[in-house]
Amino acid sequence: MCCDRRAGSLLILAVERGVLDDVLGNEICSHGLPFGTVVFDWGRTPSYLVFWRVATLASSLEHAERSLYANRWLDFGKEFAAMKFEDQVVLVTGASRGLGKAFAECIARAGATVAVNSTGRDEAGPLTVEEIVASGGRAFHVPGRVEDATDLIEATLKQSGHLDAVVHNAGFVQDKSLRKMSLEQWDAVLDVHLRSAFGLSRAAWPSFEERGGGRLVFVSSSAGLYGNFGQANYAAAKMGVYGLCRTIAIEGKKANIHCNCVAPFGATEMNSGNMPDEFKAAIKTEYVAPLIGYLAHPECQETGGMFEASGGAYKKLRWERSEGLRLDTTKPLTIGDIASGWDQVVDFSTSEHPEDMREALSGLYSG
Repeated sequence: MCCDRRAGSLLILAVERGVLDDVLGNEICSHGLPFGTVVFDWGRTPSYLVFWRVATLASSLEHAERSLYANRWLDFGKEFAAMKFEDQVVLVTGASRGLGKAFAECIARAGATVAVNSTGRDEAGPLTVEEIVASGGRAFHVPGRVEDATDLIEATLKQSGHLDAVVHNAGFVQDKSLRKMSLEQWDAVLDVHLRSAFGLSRAAWPSFEERGGGRLVFVSSSAGLYGNFGQANYAAAKMGVYGLCRTIAIEGKKANIHCNCVAPFGATEMNSGNMPDEFKAAIKTEYVAPLIGYLAHPECQETGGMFEASGGAYKKLRWERSEGLRLDTTKPLTIGDIASGWDQVVDFSTSEHPEDMREALSGLYSG
C-alpha cells in the first residue's frame, strides 16, 4: 500500500461484503472497534474499501481478536495493507511538484519503478527522482511535453523495457471568460489535458497488451464535473477525459486495460497562496495519492469510474437520470407539451442510474 504504517497514517483494507455487513451489525462494533469510512461500493464486485487510522487499529487489536469476524477482517487487512507493485513501471506525468510529485512518491514507496515526467525546463524533475531514490525507491526522469505523447512513451520504454500504468496528471490553466477566450487558449489547454490523455493511452496500449494488462489514471477536476467561471477550456478538457476513460474501459476490457478518473483537491504551490495554514494542512496532496496508487495497481479491477478525493475523503460519482416525461408519440408532439410537462422532466424524486449506453437507451424506450 502506498501509505506508510506509522501511527496516524492511513491504512486501506479490502473486505468481503458479507463480512462487512455482519461486522457492522454486531461483532466488532460490540467490542468497541471504531470504523473508518466506507469509500467504495463496487456494486457487482462483492467488496469494499475501508479506511482506518493505523493507530486506532493497533490499539483495538486485542478487542478484535475476540471475534471470528474481526480475525477474518484483519486477515484481509494484512493482505491489502502490504499491497505492493511487483516489477511494475508507472509513468506519472507532471510529477516534479504538487499533486504529481505526491503521486510519484506514493507509488514508489509501494515498490513501483516510477518514470517521473516533467517538461525538463528546470531541475525539479531530477530532484524528485533523487528524493525518491534517497528514500529507497526506484525512479528515473523522463523529460518532455505530454503533447509529444508517443515520444514520451518511447523514452520511458527505452529506459525501463516495459510499462504497466500511466497516471496523467500534467496540466495547466489559461483562465478567461468565454467571450474573451481565444482559440489558441482553448486549444492549448485541451491539448495538454485531453489530447495528451488520448495520445498517452494509444502509445502505451501495445506495451500494456504485451504485459497482459495495464492501468490508466486520468486526473480530472471538479471544474469539469460542475463547471467554473473563467475555465471553459479547462472544464471541457477535464470532463472530456471522463468520456475518453469510459470508452477505454469498454475497449480495454478484454485486454485487462483499465482506466479511471480522479478529481482531486489538494494544497499546492499554485493554488494555496491565500489558503489558511490550517486548511492547507487538512488537504495535503499526499492525502489524494493513495487513491491514485490503488487505481494504478494491477490488482485493482475498477474501471470506467470517476472519483473525488480530498483531505482523506474518497468518493465515487455516478450518473443520475430523472424518471422524466413520456409522451404519446401516436399524436403530434409540440413544444407546448414539453413546457407543460417540464416539472416531470426535472423531477428527481424517482431516478435511475444507467451504467452504459445500452442501459441508458433501454430506459428511454421502456415503460
